[in-house]
Amino acid sequence: MSAGITTVTTVGAGTLQASTSAATVAASPHANTRPYDLVVMVCYTDQDATIVNDAGDGWVILDSGYNSGSTFGIFLAVCLAASNGASGYAGLTLPGTGAYTAQTYSYRLANSMTQFDLAVRGQSAGWYNATASATTGSGPAILQPYAQCIDLIGRGYNNGGTTTTSGNITGFTESFDTGQTSPAHGVVLNYRLLTGAVQNPLVSGTLAVAKTNRAGVRGMVGLVGNTQSRRTMQNRRMF
Repeated sequence: MSAGITTVTTVGAGTLQASTSAATVAASPHANTRPYDLVVMVCYTDQDATIVNDAGDGWVILDSGYNSGSTFGIFLAVCLAASNGASGYAGLTLPGTGAYTAQTYSYRLANSMTQFDLAVRGQSAGWYNATASATTGSGPAILQPYAQCIDLIGRGYNNGGTTTTSGNITGFTESFDTGQTSPAHGVVLNYRLLTGAVQNPLVSGTLAVAKTNRAGVRGMVGLVGNTQSRRTMQNRRMF
């Protein structure tokens, strides 16, 4: 049985979190976040982003990368909100104490018969990273893990102490594009809803000003429809 891809409501961005010396990445989603909303985090850091751990909220790392020579990394994490509002999040634990910049965005499914399924997820074929100063900010190629997905691209860069912005990626919607000068990081999140395209190549957006240590990660989360049997009270997938 098949149904058209459901509508996703963009709840909004959470509060930007940053530190020049921290062991935990704080999370503060949008105040209107509700249970079962998908909360997405993009974090750019000088720590090894490939060995970040959930501190107790149920975060799943969709994709990550770390350049040990130039000491910059990025990760894309998701969790399903367990309560209303922005408070009560433990965040994620870094492997050491260092600098990071992170922001979250919350998404909600309009169809109550559909859910974000973190068990049906995919990550990129290899993160994007480039140390030289340039304006390209890319999301790497990815294979689609399920027939219907939300496709998420997180990007980051060292802004050298001067903030800038990024142009949108064609076919995607920008959720946030922000940063600050201490630490000197910028973070960007783009998304789209996707059905029927298994292979998805690298895509790029253009920074307004050339920046160094550019990074990009990409992940997908399946949109799974369920119906409940009145006899057994158990859910089953319907598409």
